[in-house]
Amino acid sequence: MVKVVLDGVSKHFNGTTAVDKFNLEVNNEEFMSILGPSGCGKTTLLRLIAGLEPVSEGRILFNDKVVNEVPPRDRNVAMVFQSYALFPHMTVAENIGFPLVVRKNPEEKTNERVKEVADLLQLSHLLERKPKALSGGEQQRVAVGRAIVRKPDVLLMDEPLSNVDAKTRAYLRAELKELQRDIKTTLLFVTHDQTEAMTMSNRITLMRHGKLIQIGSPEQIYEHPRDIWSASFVGNLPMNLFSCKLIDKKGIRAIAASCFTPQSPLNIMKKLKDQKDGTQFTLGVRPEDIEISKTQKSGLFCEAKVHLLEPTGDSLIVSLKVVDTIIRAKTKPGFKIEVGDQVYISFEWDRSHIFLGTNNSELISDMNP
Repeated sequence: MVKVVLDGVSKHFNGTTAVDKFNLEVNNEEFMSILGPSGCGKTTLLRLIAGLEPVSEGRILFNDKVVNEVPPRDRNVAMVFQSYALFPHMTVAENIGFPLVVRKNPEEKTNERVKEVADLLQLSHLLERKPKALSGGEQQRVAVGRAIVRKPDVLLMDEPLSNVDAKTRAYLRAELKELQRDIKTTLLFVTHDQTEAMTMSNRITLMRHGKLIQIGSPEQIYEHPRDIWSASFVGNLPMNLFSCKLIDKKGIRAIAASCFTPQSPLNIMKKLKDQKDGTQFTLGVRPEDIEISKTQKSGLFCEAKVHLLEPTGDSLIVSLKVVDTIIRAKTKPGFKIEVGDQVYISFEWDRSHIFLGTNNSELISDMNP
């Protein structure tokens, strides 16, 4: 199979930079997700790898061979589009086998390969149907079958699950992950859905404004975000962010914020030991790392008022008003609480994040170990 390397790749459209000096190494047989908001350049990146768009700057390498000038048909790359792009007048079998037919593959071998792919994707009973007679999930599998029928070295997927319902999407996530493992191909999967990226990928490339922001395993991206934007973007619920300042409180160093009284958690103060009094920073706490109590406990806590309740079945999302700031916490279902209740909250300080810098809304270094 193929190792894909992007070396300083850029793409410009009439003065607009869609991909900006992108450096990426995708290992052989790796499942790599490209995760980012709409319009950040994810699809353009796939089209550059496929050869559908020329590179403005930099190099694309397949197994150390530069392919910038290699036409798409000679790259042995297959792409699954968001719209599936199935031929409506063809049957499932004809759609899957089409790439082999246009390459004048012998009919007997084509039929044999189509049957093999249909068995793999559980489509054997649908081979005579046309796309209009298929569900969204079945159409998606046909599109994947057409892409893998000629055994591509690199498989590119551009948000292939966005057109199916939530239940089908959850099923197809597991199916695609298992399929990639079975066919042993290098797969780049574009998505704006962090759940897809987190559950399916070996590694995630986080992208914004055409730039590579962070790359790592799902656990690394979640537990050690590189900057405030990454911390806020990754996670089913955004990270709660507090603008803080390091102060001297009667000879004891503490952190102060407008929404809670000065506090001095030991592990946070240890991280800030080299910082001067007056240092401004952002404290990040994920919703699942906030504990809510109806009674005041000893130790460090904040007072809050319940603003909104959102039961989700497996959890309860609680919006809390702390002075003039709304934060969100995640707790177990069945927690007895009502809107308007006065409660006390404490943070899981060991799992909190500190972002330092002169502009806390942009990149700052993450001091989490």
